[in-house]
Amino acid sequence: MITMKHLLILTFILVSAMTNAQSGEKNFIDQNYIEVTGTAEVNIVPNEIQITISVSEKDFKMKQSLAEYEKDIISRLKEIGIPVEKEFSVMDINSRLKSSLFKRTEVYSAKQYVLIVHNAETANKVFEVLDKIGIANMVITKFDHSEIEKYRHEIKIKAIKAAKAKASELAEAINQSIGRALYIVELNNSPWQPNPNSNTFMKEGSSDDNSGIDFQKIKLKSSYTVRFELK
Repeated sequence: MITMKHLLILTFILVSAMTNAQSGEKNFIDQNYIEVTGTAEVNIVPNEIQITISVSEKDFKMKQSLAEYEKDIISRLKEIGIPVEKEFSVMDINSRLKSSLFKRTEVYSAKQYVLIVHNAETANKVFEVLDKIGIANMVITKFDHSEIEKYRHEIKIKAIKAAKAKASELAEAINQSIGRALYIVELNNSPWQPNPNSNTFMKEGSSDDNSGIDFQKIKLKSSYTVRFELK
């Protein structure tokens, strides 16, 4: 059943269509256009590498207290030039129970620390100096860059410009030109991050030479599909 509301909607559509036809304007889907995809990418060397360090009384069999190990860790990090006040912090403190059939229940404590370093050479030094004092539970848990948002912004602009250049080139090949952008869609762009669980050190030369150490890079990629008016 057609109601008054339906009649009003139909009337509005007909009037709009007649107005467009009289004025010579084209709807979006009626315009001649060229559609292209522009892509840009950049590879960034991480400058914020997060190392998680775990220390447990159980692992060290009570040779020292956690407080003593913490002082030792801080001392070793300072020796290799790390500003611990800024880059070193406690992430987690917990106590766990340990029991057996023949021993009384024991309580041992554990701590986790987070350390931020800014290049692969420093990260390698951290692993070396802490390994010397018996701390083996160290893992790289995150890679990042302090200016990653700036890089994201830059490659988005480059991707749009690449689309425009491509469209202009194709249009020129058929003796035409492009006009304004009619439609822009950002494609799904997720940054590729190095896997902290993989072998992220790439070392060349002897084990005493740190000059060849580096990390895999963070790959940023941006793609846009753009539809330009074709003249």
